[in-house]
Amino acid sequence: MKINDIPLGGRFVLEGQTYVKTGPMMARGEGGETRVVPRYMVLQAAAGAVAGTPAAAAPAADRAALGQAWSRFYAECRQLVPPQAQGQLEAARQRFLAASGLEDGQ
Repeated sequence: MKINDIPLGGRFVLEGQTYVKTGPMMARGEGGETRVVPRYMVLQAAAGAVAGTPAAAAPAADRAALGQAWSRFYAECRQLVPPQAQGQLEAARQRFLAASGLEDGQ
Protein backbone atom coordinates (compact mmCIF):
# COMPACT_ATOMS: atom_id res chain seq x y z
CA MET A 1 0.00 0.00 0.00
CA LYS A 2 1.04 3.65 -0.35
CA ILE A 3 1.00 6.52 2.16
CA ASN A 4 -2.18 7.91 0.55
CA ASP A 5 -3.99 4.66 1.42
CA ILE A 6 -3.37 5.08 5.16
CA PRO A 7 -5.64 7.32 7.28
CA LEU A 8 -4.19 9.84 9.72
CA GLY A 9 -3.29 7.93 12.86
CA GLY A 10 -2.94 4.70 10.89
CA ARG A 11 0.01 2.43 11.71
CA PHE A 12 2.33 0.97 9.08
CA VAL A 13 5.77 -0.59 8.67
CA LEU A 14 8.47 0.97 6.52
CA GLU A 15 11.96 -0.48 6.26
CA GLY A 16 11.35 -2.68 9.30
CA GLN A 17 10.21 0.14 11.59
CA THR A 18 6.64 0.89 12.75
CA TYR A 19 5.28 4.40 12.15
CA VAL A 20 2.05 6.33 12.74
CA LYS A 21 0.85 8.62 9.94
CA THR A 22 0.75 12.21 11.24
CA GLY A 23 0.23 14.15 8.00
CA PRO A 24 -0.27 13.67 4.26
CA MET A 25 3.35 12.54 3.84
CA MET A 26 4.64 12.61 7.44
CA ALA A 27 4.98 9.85 10.01
CA ARG A 28 6.23 9.47 13.59
CA GLY A 29 8.27 6.43 14.55
CA GLU A 30 7.93 4.51 17.79
CA GLY A 31 10.98 6.34 19.12
CA GLY A 32 9.38 9.74 18.45
CA GLU A 33 11.38 10.63 15.34
CA THR A 34 9.51 12.10 12.37
CA ARG A 35 10.02 11.21 8.76
CA VAL A 36 8.79 12.23 5.32
CA VAL A 37 7.30 9.23 3.52
CA PRO A 38 7.51 9.68 -0.27
CA ARG A 39 4.40 8.64 -2.17
CA TYR A 40 6.31 6.05 -4.17
CA MET A 41 7.29 4.03 -1.06
CA VAL A 42 5.52 0.69 -0.63
CA LEU A 43 4.31 0.23 2.96
CA GLN A 44 3.01 -2.71 4.97
CA ALA A 45 0.20 -2.63 7.52
CA ALA A 46 1.52 -2.86 11.08
CA ALA A 47 0.64 -5.96 13.10
CA GLY A 48 -2.78 -5.47 14.64
CA ALA A 49 -3.61 -2.47 12.44
CA VAL A 50 -6.90 -2.66 10.59
CA ALA A 51 -6.82 -1.09 7.14
CA GLY A 52 -8.69 2.20 7.04
CA THR A 53 -8.90 2.49 10.83
CA PRO A 54 -6.91 5.15 12.68
CA ALA A 55 -4.79 4.17 15.65
CA ALA A 56 -6.02 4.54 19.21
CA ALA A 57 -5.93 7.93 20.88
CA ALA A 58 -2.55 9.46 21.59
CA PRO A 59 -0.83 8.44 24.83
CA ALA A 60 -1.63 10.58 27.88
CA ALA A 61 1.77 12.33 27.76
CA ASP A 62 1.18 13.36 24.13
CA ARG A 63 -2.34 14.55 24.97
CA ALA A 64 -1.02 16.56 27.91
CA ALA A 65 1.61 18.23 25.71
CA LEU A 66 -1.02 18.92 23.06
CA GLY A 67 -3.32 20.46 25.68
CA GLN A 68 -0.52 22.73 26.88
CA ALA A 69 0.32 23.77 23.32
CA TRP A 70 -3.36 24.49 22.69
CA SER A 71 -3.53 26.67 25.82
CA ARG A 72 -0.54 28.73 24.69
CA PHE A 73 -2.03 29.10 21.20
CA TYR A 74 -5.41 30.18 22.58
CA ALA A 75 -3.78 32.72 24.93
CA GLU A 76 -2.04 34.33 21.95
CA CYS A 77 -5.30 34.34 19.97
CA ARG A 78 -7.10 36.14 22.81
CA GLN A 79 -4.52 38.93 22.62
CA LEU A 80 -4.94 39.27 18.84
CA VAL A 81 -8.73 39.10 18.57
CA PRO A 82 -10.62 42.39 19.09
CA PRO A 83 -12.84 42.65 22.20
CA GLN A 84 -16.08 42.47 20.21
CA ALA A 85 -15.08 39.02 18.84
CA GLN A 86 -13.92 37.48 22.14
CA GLY A 87 -17.27 35.72 22.63
CA GLN A 88 -17.01 34.04 19.24
CA LEU A 89 -13.44 33.00 19.99
CA GLU A 90 -14.51 31.49 23.32
CA ALA A 91 -17.37 29.60 21.64
CA ALA A 92 -14.94 28.21 19.06
CA ARG A 93 -12.59 27.18 21.89
CA GLN A 94 -15.39 25.31 23.65
CA ARG A 95 -16.35 23.49 20.42
CA PHE A 96 -12.72 22.51 19.83
CA LEU A 97 -12.24 21.19 23.36
CA ALA A 98 -15.50 19.22 23.20
CA ALA A 99 -14.65 17.69 19.82
CA SER A 100 -11.03 16.87 20.66
CA GLY A 101 -11.56 15.57 24.18
CA LEU A 102 -8.60 17.67 25.32
CA GLU A 103 -8.55 19.46 28.63
CA ASP A 104 -7.54 23.09 28.53
CA GLY A 105 -4.63 24.01 30.77
CA GLN A 106 -6.03 27.46 31.59
